[in-house]
Amino acid sequence: MAALGPGDFFGEMTLIAVHNRSATVVAENPTVLYELTAQNLYTYYKSDIHAYVMVIQNINRELCRLRRADNRIAELQLLHATQ
Repeated sequence: MAALGPGDFFGEMTLIAVHNRSATVVAENPTVLYELTAQNLYTYYKSDIHAYVMVIQNINRELCRLRRADNRIAELQLLHATQ
């Protein structure tokens, strides 16, 4: 579905939606991953509200991008179905 590179991230929806997603990720090359759990996020909220807000803003920005992409895909499917 997508190829990710340095600085990209995935799984952010689970921090907001609080349920597992159906996607699977496979690394094609040696990869370093960092995990941000809901518990980590809560710790930021309690100890460093500025870090918490930065993370939430970036997650929301990505979710908005995904929502726009999802809407565009739905529009294209509808257009294709009517042709």
